[in-house]
Amino acid sequence: MVERLFISQDILVPTAVAAIPATIVTPKGQAGERFPLAAYAHGFGGSRDENGAIPLLAEALAQKGIASIRLDFAGCGESRESAERSALSDMVHDLLACVDHATAHCPVDPLRLGLIGNSMGGRVVLEALKVPGRSFRSVALLAPAAETGIAVGLFGGSAAYEAALALAEQNGHYDYTSIFGAEMRLSPKWFLEMRDLVLYDERARFDGAMRVIVAEDDDVLLPAIGKHCAAHYGADIVTISGGGHTFGFYTGQDAIRDRAIAAVTEHMASYL
Repeated sequence: MVERLFISQDILVPTAVAAIPATIVTPKGQAGERFPLAAYAHGFGGSRDENGAIPLLAEALAQKGIASIRLDFAGCGESRESAERSALSDMVHDLLACVDHATAHCPVDPLRLGLIGNSMGGRVVLEALKVPGRSFRSVALLAPAAETGIAVGLFGGSAAYEAALALAEQNGHYDYTSIFGAEMRLSPKWFLEMRDLVLYDERARFDGAMRVIVAEDDDVLLPAIGKHCAAHYGADIVTISGGGHTFGFYTGQDAIRDRAIAAVTEHMASYL
């Protein structure tokens, strides 16, 4: 039997507004040793495990001496909350709450922090970088939803989006099923923030090291979106082909999944 060189714990991160399901993975080390931390934000309607891919990423990070925390956003995975509390600002709050919990309660070096975002989680990460007083060394984005108003495309255009927003305002929510089968109860706040929060504003700067991983055959978020993001931030680009938008996470394409995991792990290990 191969000895596991890390400790994995499922926890609830307490906040004033929610208890957030999360998993912390910490490398085994010497007494008093503190590790860099990478926090993972999943995609729209996904989960902190992403069909088993992110536990593998967490293990790969731990083997490089990097701790990690990953969470389920409201309405996803093991969260007991409605997705009505899943507007961009809510998800940024929850991601940073998990970072704070890990730095406060785990052997983590608060000066060596990184963020990883997948699809809509990539947009969450980019918004988190704008929060005053926060400092991160390294960011890795997997097919990020890095475009203002990107959610309009989920509804087939502006007219359908505005109609859905009107129904959400009328009923207090809008029931939406994603192309991947995730059922989400969306609030008016979700629609308004996704439509109106400008991504590339004057705060859209990052002094650390960023890598954007693009799926060349992505038919959900076109590769040009990730490439534009990389150009804006002066980020490194890695292009992977064959696994579509999810990099094979949900299609059993293990070799492609492992390439994406390696691209994230190598970047984090280099800069954390």
